Amino acid sequence: MFRDAAEKGNGYVDIHYVNRICMEILFTVSREIYRYNVHPEKLMNEHNYHYMDVFDNPTLEGKLDFLMGIFELFMQECGTQKETISKTGELARMVKRIVDEEYMSNLISLEYVAEKVHKNPSYISKAFKNEFDCNFSSYVTDRRLEKSKELLADPLVKVYEIAEELGWADVSNFIKVFKKKFGISPDEYRKVASGMTDSRR
Repeated sequence: MFRDAAEKGNGYVDIHYVNRICMEILFTVSREIYRYNVHPEKLMNEHNYHYMDVFDNPTLEGKLDFLMGIFELFMQECGTQKETISKTGELARMVKRIVDEEYMSNLISLEYVAEKVHKNPSYISKAFKNEFDCNFSSYVTDRRLEKSKELLADPLVKVYEIAEELGWADVSNFIKVFKKKFGISPDEYRKVASGMTDSRR
């Protein structure tokens, strides 16, 4: 690989040119593997590798072996990280299914779900955020609020009953959260929704 690029017509190898190519390759690959959550400098230090070690190999074969050793290390770590990401994604989807089934319960919480899947709450929180770009608590609240809009369509159901059914212990908190999300109170939303329904008749 380096021989064609570095050798002149008389067989002379410009070792400085080869060293520069090696460093450029290392830096380019190092930048790329950050996408797989691999930190090359930290990984290299853990295995007693350093970028500048390429200069200590006097032959092309030695430099190539050095690069291949580092790249094999990078590939192994990328594979490990990919497997980890796959597992955390599966975990996040499992958590989401639990929330989708039980979001109306006042028992639902990060700690409750963590106990069901036998994982640490903070680990679950991070996995959920990474997979869905949404906080666990925000997702639960959004599910409840969307359901509350459906329940508000029934004029016979009281607002406090809807709050209780959806897991809010305090109706005033439900009203506050609803208004923050939609810009109007549950009663105001009910009137607007009722007007829209009447206009369709």
